[in-house]
Amino acid sequence: MVETNKIKYGVDMIGQDIQLAACNCSGGSILIDQLTQSGINEINSEKIDKFGLLQFSVPEDKAIIKRVKIPPHQNIDGKELAEFEFNSTLLDKDEELYIKSNSVNGGSEYLVFGCHRFLIDKQDKFFEDRLMKPAGYKLRALAMADGYQNFCWREGGELICLLDLSPSSVSYCFVNNDQPLFVGSITRSDKDATDNGQVSESFLTDLKVTIQYNMSNLFKAGYTSPLSLLIVTGSLAGKESNEAIEKKLRLRTISPTIKTALFTPEIVNRAGHFLVSLGLTVDV
Repeated sequence: MVETNKIKYGVDMIGQDIQLAACNCSGGSILIDQLTQSGINEINSEKIDKFGLLQFSVPEDKAIIKRVKIPPHQNIDGKELAEFEFNSTLLDKDEELYIKSNSVNGGSEYLVFGCHRFLIDKQDKFFEDRLMKPAGYKLRALAMADGYQNFCWREGGELICLLDLSPSSVSYCFVNNDQPLFVGSITRSDKDATDNGQVSESFLTDLKVTIQYNMSNLFKAGYTSPLSLLIVTGSLAGKESNEAIEKKLRLRTISPTIKTALFTPEIVNRAGHFLVSLGLTVDV
């Protein structure tokens, strides 16, 4: 986690709602002192330090995501090669996309994703008009992984899955020994998106098929550790949804265990619902 004397803001737009986290990094310490959720048109800019840094999320369904394996050659920039390989598989022109990549498995593989420039520029302008000019963006699932790794106690075995349960979509991230392996999302229908923490049978079936499909692909890629744990965050996460998911998937399912010392007392009980926006305050 990079420490500066600035306030860092993570803003996650979920459908018509926005979750915001504020991280005060002054004095070399880390303290989360704001966790808010509001409608898109109800953003309160009065509590925003205009000299801070802001990072926003990008849904997985708005990005092109690929895993790229890098040959074990020396004197080759793996990141540059992975992004070149990624570009070579696309119909879009280079100048139409913003491309980012994350090293996986010690640099032998990269998780590369591209977002159309007009979408990122549109979001950039949206937040500049309402809060401040953003300093960057992340995929929701990768932000969720950063939120887990920096603000939660580690649990489970080598391979776990993080899940953000929100009204319009569900982001997921498979994490192996603290490294994100693959990410994606499941679109939820209106009948799936309830406000009382319940999850429909159709959604549970989609989730089970998605988990099984990705586990099969990871096994083919050489990751043989069993999936040991599912950790659920997001605005609709809770005991009831955890129990329903655990029963359907026959996999231990829990809420994240928060590092309480990193939060002001009045908001710490809500922190488990904000892993995406918390992760957006990391590496701004």
